[in-house]
Amino acid sequence: MKKFKFFFILILFLVSCNSLNKSLNVQLLGPMLESVNEEGKLQYSGKIVNKSGAVARNVLFRFIVENDQGSIIEAVTVVVDGVNGEYILQNEVVDFEFTLRSRPNKIFSKEFSIDYKSSGEDS
Repeated sequence: MKKFKFFFILILFLVSCNSLNKSLNVQLLGPMLESVNEEGKLQYSGKIVNKSGAVARNVLFRFIVENDQGSIIEAVTVVVDGVNGEYILQNEVVDFEFTLRSRPNKIFSKEFSIDYKSSGEDS
């Protein structure tokens, strides 16, 4: 069952990335803060800024956690909406926050990506 879940998440992740941009135009503003919540889980918060020359839509923040053997133990996708809805305007700064389910002592490496569509692109 675990292999099926992993395969399903991997396929969903790969297919959903197909039509999105990966660029430094929509990026983190400053560091992403890591803290431990009252349940002992890792919680992350940060800010994303749209430095592109267009409105960004369908902004997705993806965070992948691996164990010491290089296996993915958790993958989180956070939809980042602008203040006025799903679009993030030029130079707009928006907050995001998420919590990992994995135990902190099982986490060995972490990586993230920010994907989006420009306002002039087809859906």
